[in-house]
Amino acid sequence: MTDVEAAGPVLPQERLHNFRDFGGRPGAEGRRVVRGRLFRSGHHARATEADLAALRELDLRLVVDLRRAVERRERPSRRPDPFEAMVIEHAGPEDVQELAPHLAHLAAPDVDEAKIRERVRTTYGGYSADETYVEVWRRYFPALAAADGPILIHCHAGKDRTEIGRAHV
Repeated sequence: MTDVEAAGPVLPQERLHNFRDFGGRPGAEGRRVVRGRLFRSGHHARATEADLAALRELDLRLVVDLRRAVERRERPSRRPDPFEAMVIEHAGPEDVQELAPHLAHLAAPDVDEAKIRERVRTTYGGYSADETYVEVWRRYFPALAAADGPILIHCHAGKDRTEIGRAHV
């Protein structure tokens, strides 16, 4: 199975980047994630009316937005109307950093392959224990267990932080 196949099929959307169903992916004790229950995507700031209609049809019960406050301010999510899902947002500090921490190091003037490898290892390895994400996980897991319907987890691009959140399922 390729990485793309393992990530699940990309669902047809116009401007929602990387929208996928986690259904069919391996879970604990040999079980699999139920199809149509857990989705991922990038941000929703550029969602078209057709995208919003597709989200409305999903009847999401929980949305977990792993973007930092500055990312949400710069690219606020568009939501379908009506929208009744519970939303859990990353509640980290009101930072002013333009780039997400896992990307900021790429702009350093002395960046090289070894520094990128080390930064990726420490950044991604730290998401599970980072206190700002631990707070998200504290709210996410009970809501995940209680959600009576589809769940969407997303960050800016719908891959890095989102995959960390998905890995906790």
